[in-house]
Amino acid sequence: MQTKLAAVLAEQSAGGRVNVAALCRELGISRKHYYALRRRFEAGGVEAVTAGASRRPRRSPAQLSTGVEDEVVRWRKRLEDEGLDAGARSIRYRLRRQGVTPLPAPATIHRALRRRGLVVDEPQKRPKAASRRFAYPDPNACWQIDGTDWRLTGGGKVCIIKVIDDHSRALLGLRATASAENLEDTWACVQDAMDRHGVPVRVLSDRGAALNGDPRRQSQFRRRLRRRGVLPISSRGYHPQTCGKTERSHQTLQRWLRKRPARNLEHLQSLLEQFIDVYNTDRPHQAHDGATPMSIYTAKPKVAPSGILLDTAPVVTQLKVSARGEIRVGNYTVQLGRRWEGTRVTAIREDLNLTVLNDTEVIRKLVINPDRRYQGNGRPYPASPKPHPRRVLPMS
Repeated sequence: MQTKLAAVLAEQSAGGRVNVAALCRELGISRKHYYALRRRFEAGGVEAVTAGASRRPRRSPAQLSTGVEDEVVRWRKRLEDEGLDAGARSIRYRLRRQGVTPLPAPATIHRALRRRGLVVDEPQKRPKAASRRFAYPDPNACWQIDGTDWRLTGGGKVCIIKVIDDHSRALLGLRATASAENLEDTWACVQDAMDRHGVPVRVLSDRGAALNGDPRRQSQFRRRLRRRGVLPISSRGYHPQTCGKTERSHQTLQRWLRKRPARNLEHLQSLLEQFIDVYNTDRPHQAHDGATPMSIYTAKPKVAPSGILLDTAPVVTQLKVSARGEIRVGNYTVQLGRRWEGTRVTAIREDLNLTVLNDTEVIRKLVINPDRRYQGNGRPYPASPKPHPRRVLPMS
């Protein structure tokens, strides 16, 4: 394109005439660009048009210096070798600790990594949508607990139980167990965290069998928490975002462990103790603008439970069965059956366990489903009887 245009411009300078609109359509350029090239031809001849002219500025004061860019690359490789987050923000936190001035922006660091071939852009990825973050205002106001699977170098599958503080994201407990999530190892991890850091106000978990299980069954884990005055709460089913802090921290832990293969369960537990120190006191956290989780955890006084034991004595009430065969126990309506209409019954409630009896027999025993106000009898409604076909008498 440049060669043909240069020939046309040379012909025009010799006195020839050219149809500018037709030439621009043929070459696929705008009229503005054509006249810019003609001025360049008049100033520098054919070479000025065929060689082209760079629009790059003579100097770029905002570009990183060679020394800072080399430091960015060094931190990138070091963090990847250690199995830690090696993105632009993580590198920027390290440069800030070193006292680098002026401190480059994350976007500037990202461009430097891209120039060095250490980052490949993925345009197909959607940008992160804005989301509303939540965190409890005080340390120990809420702990999150969850487990993640891991494999040893020999191929054995183990489980890692993790406890973190919701307010600071500080890692308060890690325990490796040879089996899947189970009550004893889970409780041992929580108990050890309580001995080290105090008793939390509440503990948030998912619906795992060892932690919460079926909401219609009262788990031993929840009973033990209540006996310590701790309120157990859980996310709803198939909604991991509620426990997102522990879910996201699994990625950080697993990336770090991949660089340090564990031979057996004892070796893995020693690595987990090392990771607690790295995560809490050395690794800057993006949620805290580069501050470490433990510095946030210790910045404010810890809160504690009220001291009232939640696993209280059974509550006994005398009730009358309604015309619909129901009784009202607290905020729950319990179905007994219409045959008990008008009967005086005794309801004995211990936490979510409910027993209903009259003078002679136990009418019903159940575990209240806390997600439902109406506690049905579990049987489907009887089908309505079909109406008797109307008999049509013949006309006389």
